[in-house]
Amino acid sequence: MSSYPWYEQINGADLQQGDILHRYPIFIHLPYTIPANIDAGEMPDVSADFLEANVIVLTQSCDLAHAKVEMLIVCPVVDLGDVFPSTMHDNEKKSRFETIRQGKEPAFHMIACDGDISIATSIIDFRRIYTTPKESVINFVSQVGERVRLLPPYREHLSQAFARYFMRVGLPEDIPAFK
Repeated sequence: MSSYPWYEQINGADLQQGDILHRYPIFIHLPYTIPANIDAGEMPDVSADFLEANVIVLTQSCDLAHAKVEMLIVCPVVDLGDVFPSTMHDNEKKSRFETIRQGKEPAFHMIACDGDISIATSIIDFRRIYTTPKESVINFVSQVGERVRLLPPYREHLSQAFARYFMRVGLPEDIPAFK
């Protein structure tokens, strides 16, 4: 066993950044048209659907502990085999996985496998960010029993990767490449 394990299995309603929720229901709104007379107070009819996804909590643990948030930020946790299309060549997949592992693709973050608790090597997709009510998550974790929590320093590494994805600055012109 590693002296720095990646995960622990936990129970209960205590939430922290890095908690992985399996088959969590994410409600998504379906496309709608904004009515032309919305200024008059007319609200659009909105339909919603939901998907079940493995997600990881990205809201800061300190905000959770001090009841500073009503909504939690979560992102999908995707098994490696499901990240890229099956039509992509294996060599290309391996190359992409390696660049993600190295942190060179800011939209993704890789977490390790752990056979003892059935966690596969997975990718966290920062491009798909969801918010969900804190109370819904507490109810969910209270019902599902055991779940997995990402441990330090890997949790902090995830937090830093998430921050890097958002703090990027797009420049109108880049410095030309050296030749």
